[in-house]
Amino acid sequence: MAKPGNVFTDLEIPVNKFMDDESDGAEFARNVFIAAEKLEKILDEQSTPASQIEDSARDQFKRNPEFKALYKETFQEVLETMYVSCEEVPLPLVAGLADALRKLANDLDNTIHDRAKRESLSMTESITDKKLAHLQHKRLRESWEPIRKVLDLMFDLKFPAIKARPGNYAASPTSTPAFYMPGSEDPLFNPFAVARLLGIYYDKMTMMDVMEYCEAHPDQVTVKVTNL
Repeated sequence: MAKPGNVFTDLEIPVNKFMDDESDGAEFARNVFIAAEKLEKILDEQSTPASQIEDSARDQFKRNPEFKALYKETFQEVLETMYVSCEEVPLPLVAGLADALRKLANDLDNTIHDRAKRESLSMTESITDKKLAHLQHKRLRESWEPIRKVLDLMFDLKFPAIKARPGNYAASPTSTPAFYMPGSEDPLFNPFAVARLLGIYYDKMTMMDVMEYCEAHPDQVTVKVTNL
Protein backbone atom coordinates (compact mmCIF):
# COMPACT_ATOMS: atom_id res chain seq x y z
CA MET A 1 0.00 0.00 0.00
CA ALA A 2 1.35 3.40 -0.98
CA LYS A 3 1.91 5.78 1.92
CA PRO A 4 1.89 9.56 1.68
CA GLY A 5 5.31 11.17 1.96
CA ASN A 6 6.14 14.25 3.97
CA VAL A 7 5.80 16.41 0.86
CA PHE A 8 2.01 16.24 1.17
CA THR A 9 2.19 17.50 4.74
CA ASP A 10 4.76 20.07 3.63
CA LEU A 11 2.38 21.42 0.98
CA GLU A 12 -0.53 21.15 3.45
CA ILE A 13 -2.43 18.60 1.38
CA PRO A 14 -4.80 16.70 3.72
CA VAL A 15 -4.00 12.98 3.76
CA ASN A 16 -6.55 11.72 6.32
CA LYS A 17 -8.69 8.90 4.89
CA PHE A 18 -7.41 9.61 1.39
CA MET A 19 -7.87 5.94 0.46
CA ASP A 20 -11.00 5.16 2.45
CA ASP A 21 -13.32 5.50 -0.51
CA GLU A 22 -13.59 6.81 -4.04
CA SER A 23 -14.68 10.33 -3.10
CA ASP A 24 -11.81 10.75 -0.61
CA GLY A 25 -9.34 9.52 -3.22
CA ALA A 26 -10.71 11.95 -5.80
CA GLU A 27 -10.54 14.84 -3.31
CA PHE A 28 -6.95 13.97 -2.46
CA ALA A 29 -6.03 13.93 -6.15
CA ARG A 30 -7.73 17.31 -6.66
CA ASN A 31 -5.64 18.82 -3.87
CA VAL A 32 -2.46 17.30 -5.31
CA PHE A 33 -3.05 18.95 -8.67
CA ILE A 34 -3.94 22.28 -7.06
CA ALA A 35 -0.60 22.16 -5.22
CA ALA A 36 1.25 21.18 -8.40
CA GLU A 37 -0.36 24.07 -10.27
CA LYS A 38 0.68 26.55 -7.57
CA LEU A 39 4.26 25.32 -7.72
CA GLU A 40 4.29 25.50 -11.50
CA LYS A 41 2.97 29.05 -11.36
CA ILE A 42 5.91 30.03 -9.13
CA LEU A 43 8.30 28.39 -11.59
CA ASP A 44 6.68 30.16 -14.55
CA GLU A 45 6.41 33.62 -13.01
CA GLN A 46 9.08 36.19 -13.65
CA SER A 47 8.68 37.42 -10.07
CA THR A 48 8.48 35.77 -6.65
CA PRO A 49 5.35 35.62 -4.46
CA ALA A 50 6.81 38.37 -2.27
CA SER A 51 7.29 40.77 -5.18
CA GLN A 52 3.79 39.94 -6.43
CA ILE A 53 2.36 40.97 -3.05
CA GLU A 54 4.40 44.18 -3.16
CA ASP A 55 3.24 45.02 -6.69
CA SER A 56 -0.35 44.24 -5.72
CA ALA A 57 -0.20 46.62 -2.74
CA ARG A 58 1.02 49.48 -4.91
CA ASP A 59 -1.59 48.71 -7.56
CA GLN A 60 -4.42 48.52 -5.01
CA PHE A 61 -3.59 51.99 -3.73
CA LYS A 62 -3.72 53.43 -7.25
CA ARG A 63 -7.01 51.75 -8.14
CA ASN A 64 -8.95 51.63 -4.86
CA PRO A 65 -10.61 54.88 -3.73
CA GLU A 66 -11.00 53.44 -0.23
CA PHE A 67 -7.22 53.35 0.27
CA LYS A 68 -6.84 56.86 -1.11
CA ALA A 69 -9.49 58.12 1.31
CA LEU A 70 -7.79 56.35 4.20
CA TYR A 71 -4.44 57.81 3.12
CA LYS A 72 -5.87 61.33 3.30
CA GLU A 73 -7.47 60.66 6.67
CA THR A 74 -4.22 59.29 8.08
CA PHE A 75 -1.51 61.48 6.52
CA GLN A 76 -3.02 64.55 4.82
CA GLU A 77 -2.93 66.82 7.87
CA VAL A 78 0.70 65.98 8.60
CA LEU A 79 1.71 66.62 4.99
CA GLU A 80 -0.14 69.94 4.83
CA THR A 81 1.56 71.06 8.05
CA MET A 82 4.96 70.29 6.57
CA TYR A 83 4.19 72.13 3.34
CA VAL A 84 3.01 75.23 5.23
CA SER A 85 5.96 75.14 7.60
CA CYS A 86 8.43 74.94 4.74
CA GLU A 87 7.28 78.39 3.57
CA GLU A 88 8.09 79.88 6.97
CA VAL A 89 11.04 78.09 8.60
CA PRO A 90 14.70 78.84 7.75
CA LEU A 91 15.83 77.35 4.45
CA PRO A 92 18.45 75.04 6.04
CA LEU A 93 15.59 73.36 7.93
CA VAL A 94 13.77 72.76 4.65
CA ALA A 95 16.94 71.21 3.23
CA GLY A 96 17.22 69.01 6.30
CA LEU A 97 13.58 67.96 5.97
CA ALA A 98 14.09 67.11 2.30
CA ASP A 99 17.00 64.84 3.22
CA ALA A 100 14.96 63.22 5.98
CA LEU A 101 12.01 62.62 3.64
CA ARG A 102 14.28 61.01 1.04
CA LYS A 103 15.53 58.66 3.75
CA LEU A 104 11.96 58.07 4.89
CA ALA A 105 10.91 57.15 1.35
CA ASN A 106 13.75 54.64 1.14
CA ASP A 107 12.84 53.21 4.56
CA LEU A 108 9.19 52.91 3.52
CA ASP A 109 10.17 51.03 0.35
CA ASN A 110 12.19 48.64 2.53
CA THR A 111 9.21 48.26 4.87
CA ILE A 112 6.94 47.38 1.95
CA HIS A 113 9.47 44.82 0.74
CA ASP A 114 10.00 43.27 4.19
CA ARG A 115 6.28 43.07 4.98
CA ALA A 116 5.55 41.56 1.58
CA LYS A 117 8.23 38.96 2.20
CA ARG A 118 6.82 38.13 5.64
CA GLU A 119 3.31 37.92 4.22
CA SER A 120 4.47 35.58 1.48
CA LEU A 121 5.94 33.30 4.15
CA SER A 122 2.53 33.06 5.79
CA MET A 123 0.90 31.87 2.59
CA THR A 124 -0.17 28.25 2.39
CA GLU A 125 2.48 27.38 -0.13
CA SER A 126 5.17 29.08 1.95
CA ILE A 127 7.63 29.10 -0.93
CA THR A 128 9.35 32.28 -2.01
CA ASP A 129 12.11 31.07 -4.34
CA LYS A 130 12.06 28.99 -7.49
CA LYS A 131 14.75 26.54 -6.47
CA LEU A 132 12.67 25.34 -3.50
CA ALA A 133 9.52 25.32 -5.66
CA HIS A 134 11.34 23.13 -8.19
CA LEU A 135 12.45 20.71 -5.46
CA GLN A 136 8.94 20.52 -3.99
CA HIS A 137 7.45 19.92 -7.44
CA LYS A 138 9.88 17.03 -8.00
CA ARG A 139 9.05 15.54 -4.58
CA LEU A 140 5.33 15.89 -5.23
CA ARG A 141 5.63 14.28 -8.66
CA GLU A 142 7.59 11.31 -7.31
CA SER A 143 5.33 10.79 -4.30
CA TRP A 144 2.16 11.09 -6.37
CA GLU A 145 3.18 8.44 -8.90
CA PRO A 146 2.69 5.29 -6.74
CA ILE A 147 -0.45 6.73 -5.13
CA ARG A 148 -2.19 7.46 -8.43
CA LYS A 149 -1.57 3.83 -9.45
CA VAL A 150 -3.14 2.59 -6.21
CA LEU A 151 -6.16 4.86 -6.74
CA ASP A 152 -6.57 3.33 -10.18
CA LEU A 153 -6.28 -0.19 -8.78
CA MET A 154 -8.62 0.33 -5.81
CA PHE A 155 -11.29 2.64 -7.20
CA ASP A 156 -10.69 2.67 -10.97
CA LEU A 157 -9.82 6.37 -10.64
CA LYS A 158 -7.53 7.35 -13.47
CA PHE A 159 -5.38 10.42 -12.99
CA PRO A 160 -2.41 11.62 -15.05
CA ALA A 161 1.15 11.74 -13.85
CA ILE A 162 2.59 15.11 -12.91
CA LYS A 163 4.94 16.13 -15.68
CA ALA A 164 8.53 16.90 -14.76
CA ARG A 165 9.54 20.53 -14.92
CA PRO A 166 13.19 20.84 -15.98
CA GLY A 167 14.88 24.10 -15.21
CA ASN A 168 18.01 25.78 -13.95
CA TYR A 169 17.38 27.99 -10.93
CA ALA A 170 20.97 28.60 -9.91
CA ALA A 171 20.22 32.27 -9.28
CA SER A 172 17.84 31.37 -6.47
CA PRO A 173 18.94 30.91 -2.85
CA THR A 174 20.99 27.71 -2.52
CA SER A 175 20.22 26.77 1.08
CA THR A 176 17.16 26.58 3.30
CA PRO A 177 16.24 25.14 6.71
CA ALA A 178 15.07 21.53 6.56
CA PHE A 179 13.02 20.14 9.44
CA TYR A 180 13.26 16.47 10.43
CA MET A 181 10.66 14.90 12.69
CA PRO A 182 11.84 12.08 15.01
CA GLY A 183 12.33 8.81 13.16
CA SER A 184 11.97 10.34 9.69
CA GLU A 185 14.66 11.04 7.09
CA ASP A 186 12.16 12.76 4.79
CA PRO A 187 12.49 16.51 5.47
CA LEU A 188 9.88 19.21 5.72
CA PHE A 189 10.67 22.67 4.34
CA ASN A 190 7.48 24.51 5.29
CA PRO A 191 7.96 25.93 8.81
CA PHE A 192 4.23 26.50 9.25
CA ALA A 193 3.42 22.89 8.41
CA VAL A 194 5.98 21.92 11.05
CA ALA A 195 4.32 24.25 13.56
CA ARG A 196 0.94 22.67 12.87
CA LEU A 197 2.40 19.18 13.30
CA LEU A 198 3.86 20.25 16.65
CA GLY A 199 0.59 21.89 17.70
CA ILE A 200 2.20 25.31 18.24
CA TYR A 201 0.88 27.24 15.24
CA TYR A 202 -0.83 30.57 15.86
CA ASP A 203 -2.00 33.45 13.69
CA LYS A 204 0.78 35.80 12.46
CA MET A 205 3.46 33.30 13.45
CA THR A 206 6.77 33.98 11.71
CA MET A 207 9.43 31.62 10.45
CA MET A 208 11.74 32.93 13.17
CA ASP A 209 9.17 31.91 15.80
CA VAL A 210 9.23 28.37 14.45
CA MET A 211 13.03 28.30 14.30
CA GLU A 212 13.34 29.49 17.91
CA TYR A 213 10.89 26.83 19.09
CA CYS A 214 12.74 24.10 17.20
CA GLU A 215 16.08 25.18 18.64
CA ALA A 216 14.59 25.05 22.14
CA HIS A 217 13.01 21.60 21.56
CA PRO A 218 15.54 19.46 19.64
CA ASP A 219 13.81 16.34 20.93
CA GLN A 220 10.71 17.23 18.91
CA VAL A 221 12.31 18.33 15.64
CA THR A 222 15.81 18.68 14.19
CA VAL A 223 16.69 21.63 11.96
CA LYS A 224 19.46 21.38 9.38
CA VAL A 225 20.46 23.99 6.84
CA THR A 226 20.26 22.14 3.53
CA ASN A 227 21.77 23.05 0.17
CA LEU A 228 19.23 22.73 -2.62
